[in-house]
Amino acid sequence: EIVFLCDEVPAAQAVEWGLVNRAVPEAELDAVVDELVEKLAATLPQTTRYAKQQLNVWRDFAWHQTVGHARDWLAMSMMGDEAQDAVRAFLNREKA
Repeated sequence: EIVFLCDEVPAAQAVEWGLVNRAVPEAELDAVVDELVEKLAATLPQTTRYAKQQLNVWRDFAWHQTVGHARDWLAMSMMGDEAQDAVRAFLNREKA
């Protein structure tokens, strides 16, 4: 329907269909973007970088290929210092 009719999809409908995570009024957009940027900047940079790389790789895979690749990637990424520090902090109830 979206592809063939090219109808405009209202924001609330896009959220309901899962096309977007959320919709905000235009007046709140800059504040919401700033909040997301702040959260992203506070994440683990190496893990975020690897996740972005994997998303770029997976878009060229068939669904069944992504599952095994994701499993292998997760196992490899958990061996890195950043992930080990985050797990240790979690287990000790500290902030990473």
